Amino acid sequence: MERPDFFSLKNGEKVKLPFTNQEYDRRVTNLRTVMSNNNLDMVILTSMHNIAYYTG
Repeated sequence: MERPDFFSLKNGEKVKLPFTNQEYDRRVTNLRTVMSNNNLDMVILTSMHNIAYYTG
């Protein structure tokens, strides 16, 4: 059985964020600051509230 080198899953059109791009940038910048201050390379968001806060 052959496996493709790349898998692409189409998920439809991208929806508009429920907040401004500036607000999105502010949220991500604040998260990256917290990550840097705590020497974190990544975060895993498991709460739907947190996922919605950072991704819309």
